[in-house]
Amino acid sequence: MLGKDELNRLRDSPIEGVAARLGLQVVRHKCLCPFHNDQQHPNLSFHVRSNTFRCWSCQEHGDPLDLVQKVLGLGFVEACKWLGAGQV
Repeated sequence: MLGKDELNRLRDSPIEGVAARLGLQVVRHKCLCPFHNDQQHPNLSFHVRSNTFRCWSCQEHGDPLDLVQKVLGLGFVEACKWLGAGQV
């Protein structure tokens, strides 16, 4: 079971680094959204200060842990393991 500190550490993972690890190509804090079928307009924005993402087209949003869950289709525990495995 994850402690509060470890969960906070996972949620503090740099959002754009997590996106890159997931295979998303981030340019100027934006990328194509993997959650809807528009492969021409980079509607997924990354907000570095709040460490969150939001798609301005389909309205998906969240933190690094949410991004992992949604892109990979994982549950909470599996997403925590995946995200934790990439940290040193």
